[in-house]
Parts: sequence; C-alpha cells; structure tokens
Amino acid sequence: WCGTAGGINKSTDGGLSWTKFSHQNQAQPILGNWVIAIDEQRYAEKQRIWTTNWKAQDEAEQFGVSYTEDGGRTWNNMLHGVRAYDFAFKDSIAYIATDDGIYRTADGGLSFIKASIFADSAGHHLLSQPNVFCVSVIADTVILGTGDGLVTTVDNPTHPFGSSWKVFRAYREVGT
Repeated sequence: WCGTAGGINKSTDGGLSWTKFSHQNQAQPILGNWVIAIDEQRYAEKQRIWTTNWKAQDEAEQFGVSYTEDGGRTWNNMLHGVRAYDFAFKDSIAYIATDDGIYRTADGGLSFIKASIFADSAGHHLLSQPNVFCVSVIADTVILGTGDGLVTTVDNPTHPFGSSWKVFRAYREVGT
C-alpha cells in the first residue's frame, strides 16, 4: 500500500504491478486523493486498511478518513471535513489524530468519542488547542503528540478513555 497526492496504490507482487484507488475511479471511493497516512488494523478475523484523506485537486474530494476491509474494492468513509494525520489501534479500537483532537471508535466508525481539551489536574497543565498530530498505543496507554506537549491517557475497563490526562512538556531556561 502506498499513499500519494493522487490516491492509493496497492501492489501484491512486490511492486511489479500496481492497482490505483482514487476518489474518481470507484463507486465507493476514498474521500480525498491526498493520502497522508495508511495503517493496518488487525484483530479477530478482520484486516482493515485505514487512510487519512485530504483534498488534492478535485473540488468533489473531502478531508476525512476511509478504510477498506476488502482489499480496496470498497471504502467506508467517516469524519467528513476533518483533517486527520495518524492512526493507532488496540484490538478493535481505532484512535485517529486530527486537527479537531483525538477520535476513538470501537465499532468501525459508527460512533466516536472525541477529546479536544486535555487537562492534567495533578500537574496543573491545560492544553486547549485541539490539534493532535500523532498517536500511539502501548498496552492500555494512549500517547498523543501535540504542538504543545505530549499527552497520555489510559483506556481500559477500569479507566475509561479520556477520564484523566497526563500532560508532559519540556521547558528550556531563558538565558539572561
């Protein structure tokens, strides 16, 4: 799988031949041809390929997120109009880093939990800008990269996603 400014290309023979998927060449296409990130989610018997989609040149294209479960023949589209940057997965749960914050879905995008304000009451830090540029998951810890610091939360049955946040910032002493 390869994302470009002209859509998605897929090779099943080591790059000798390619199939192109774009907003213009399918009945159930991706939202936009400028593909910023592609990631694979595997759990149970499912394999999903997720893509972030941005507008390229066609006015009919949209920002948002798409995924396929059938090798690219059809795409499920969601978060229409949202600029997405990155994905992380924990079993059936997908986390999506966006300009609007972090989105979490456990049902393939039928419903979402969104967090866009990150308050660390213990450390007395508040990140009020919603931009999340990258996301990763280690065990039950979800790690977010923002323009103002690193943010973590725990996501498990005992600690629901976003119920508490920890903000990490680095400061440099100003010389006199």
